[in-house]
Amino acid sequence: MATRNRDVTKRLNFFDRQFLRAQDFMDEQDYHLDRRRRHNRALHGTGVAEGLEVVQNTGDPASVDVQPGWAVDADGREIVLAQARTIDVTEASELYLSYPDPELLSDESTDPGVTGFTRVQETAVLTRVPTDASSPPTGSLALAGLAPVTGAVEITDMRELAGLRDAEVTEDKLADGAVSIAKLKSSLVLDTVVPVPAPPETEVIPIEVNVSSPRFYLISVFPVANLTIAGQRAIVTSTIKWQQLIEFQPTSQTVSYRLELESDSQPVDAQVKVYRFEET
Repeated sequence: MATRNRDVTKRLNFFDRQFLRAQDFMDEQDYHLDRRRRHNRALHGTGVAEGLEVVQNTGDPASVDVQPGWAVDADGREIVLAQARTIDVTEASELYLSYPDPELLSDESTDPGVTGFTRVQETAVLTRVPTDASSPPTGSLALAGLAPVTGAVEITDMRELAGLRDAEVTEDKLADGAVSIAKLKSSLVLDTVVPVPAPPETEVIPIEVNVSSPRFYLISVFPVANLTIAGQRAIVTSTIKWQQLIEFQPTSQTVSYRLELESDSQPVDAQVKVYRFEET
């Protein structure tokens, strides 16, 4: 008799005139299921990938409809609801989605003279649990809170979306062209050539005054001309200082931003660009 998940470190190898049995096909499925679920579990995490919105049933005020969609559970298993399903609501409760455990076998066959099931049924399980229940079904995903009211069901969306797990970008660059100023919502607040004086003088450039909301700036300072001293290329170090001046008032506070440039030896002209990004 064929058994499941014997050794998922082995991948089936085919060759001409090979005789295959039910166990071989089951091993093939188990290998790919294991790899896909590992991928889901490690990289995408748990949650709703698409759909599964809970809405009021249009024909019955005491029922809700769960829209088609799919999700990933903590074991990396895909839970697919292929068609909308109606749920009766008789009390304040929460609606949960889970993978069928154990899986159900279906499509019984007696061909060729041996009884067996030709399909594994992966029908999504929807469970309504009273609000005051101690805990949700094991391994389930919350979809919605449900509360019967006069002539309807009050629905509170409880879905959490699946997505990339938290991770840091460790590469020294992103894909070419993936990020550019044109793709970011920003404002160019300064674009000018500034003469940076020789020491001990400095050049102070006001950027914005009396700002009352959080803002972020991207600053670019670049020399626009080569310098020479006595016929030799000069090495000039420029120092950039970013200043925030905070003014406290009885009921509010404002911040003014300015840029201070200084050269360590010789005056130099610099192209200065400042982009502003506002938090939305």
